[in-house]
Amino acid sequence: MKKLTLFCVTFLMMLAAFCFQASAKDLIRSIVPFDELENGDRVDYAILQKKVDKVYDKLGIKRFDFSFTGEFKDVKDKVYEDSNFDVDLFIGNLPDVFAVKRDVQDALHIDHNFSKECYFKAAELIRATGNTKLATMTRFAGLLSASPTSMHITVDSNDPSVVRPIQCRYTFADGEEYTAEFGSFYDKEQHLMFSEKDNGVIGIGYNLDTENSTLITPRHVWMRNFGFCKGYDFLANYLLPSCYDYDTIRFYYDYDGKDQLLQVWKGTYYVTSGAEVGLYDKPKYRLVPFYDCATDDEMLDMELTVTTKDGKNIVETPMQKHWWINGFALEKKYYEPEEMTVKCTMVCKDTAQRDAIVEQLAKNTDVISYSVKGLKITFIW
Repeated sequence: MKKLTLFCVTFLMMLAAFCFQASAKDLIRSIVPFDELENGDRVDYAILQKKVDKVYDKLGIKRFDFSFTGEFKDVKDKVYEDSNFDVDLFIGNLPDVFAVKRDVQDALHIDHNFSKECYFKAAELIRATGNTKLATMTRFAGLLSASPTSMHITVDSNDPSVVRPIQCRYTFADGEEYTAEFGSFYDKEQHLMFSEKDNGVIGIGYNLDTENSTLITPRHVWMRNFGFCKGYDFLANYLLPSCYDYDTIRFYYDYDGKDQLLQVWKGTYYVTSGAEVGLYDKPKYRLVPFYDCATDDEMLDMELTVTTKDGKNIVETPMQKHWWINGFALEKKYYEPEEMTVKCTMVCKDTAQRDAIVEQLAKNTDVISYSVKGLKITFIW
């Protein structure tokens, strides 16, 4: 039932995308004018900032005080140095959604902290039951209910530890400050921002390689709950045409009594360029072409390299056991799919899986090359 529901939702989204793709394109392009770029260069942020200022001034929108501080700011500056991607343009233009609520509370003489304390007490009761995830969400809701005037994401520069927690520091109208942690950390020696639950820094689904300004996906991300089907690619290409520009190739094969899918993508993903390789399967009785993401037992050792037409490796994701190995690089230029070469090496579980995959690769030698050594397959696209 869960898979059928997901498929139905996907179908409806595809239908909506088909009906409204023209207006969606116009809307997205008016906000992020990627189509105005030449030679893959990034948008002129000064021009975009003027457009945002004009809209905000016309609508009377207040900006929320949201920034990165401490060593998180150093990482943000490194990203800008590597890519010219101005994170401040986005976080500095977040609307202050709490402004009206604060005005109403002040007019009615409502204590801003009352609801926060109620949420906090509820969070402690929930935590006592062992549901830490719900407790964390309840505590976060409490912080938002108090209508903070500012939020600052930081890594404490004075902390001598190699691995330090990523924190969010809230300030409220009465001057009170509160510091919360997300279970995410910055490892300065490994140049990595990650989550202790292997679900991406701050739960977004991606870790950040701070040395190379590259986003990579850990294994237990939220996207894994939604499987995969062709409809997702349809949505990306038609609903978000100004944000995605990628090519993909699919290899279908039978193995272990299931219908298997090995899919490869390369191209531009919003503000990054990169590639991804995913492993999916579905039971043979499922007639709907909706695939589940590979389980932990079905994961393979894989590594991925993406090289541009000028010989630069923009992604080098090392060998690791995964179901969706990828790398999305923040670069100063965007690269078209045909300007990138993907090289992936994977170690199959046995000769049956290896032979099934090789059989499909052999049918696509017009666009892909491959080599086999034992259970190891290396393909280049």
